[in-house]
Amino acid sequence: MAYKYRDLFQFVQRERLRKALIDLLEQDKEFRYTVAGLIGYKEILERLANVEERLLKVEERIADLNERLLKVEERLANVEERLLKVEERLANHEERLLKVEERLANRGKIIKGRRKNSRP
Repeated sequence: MAYKYRDLFQFVQRERLRKALIDLLEQDKEFRYTVAGLIGYKEILERLANVEERLLKVEERIADLNERLLKVEERLANVEERLLKVEERLANHEERLLKVEERLANRGKIIKGRRKNSRP
């Protein structure tokens, strides 16, 4: 039974201490800063500020890369347009070349035919 009372007493003491600490933190600015320093609050804020600064730099780089990507996409679109025009011109040249080859083949047949006819 004494064990239960001792536990109850320790619980009550802990609760009083907890309430006293909370009151001190709320009311005493110097105590609050001391506790914050002891638990590393300032270091956490400094690290957080450092992370925020690095994040801003990353965002700037992303914005720069997006700009560059847009320019590359524009250039690629221009290259694609030019390539289509080159392909069209190449197809036209191939058609013309086939016609020239056909004409040459026909002339070659005519010349062979004339040679055969002109031989005695």
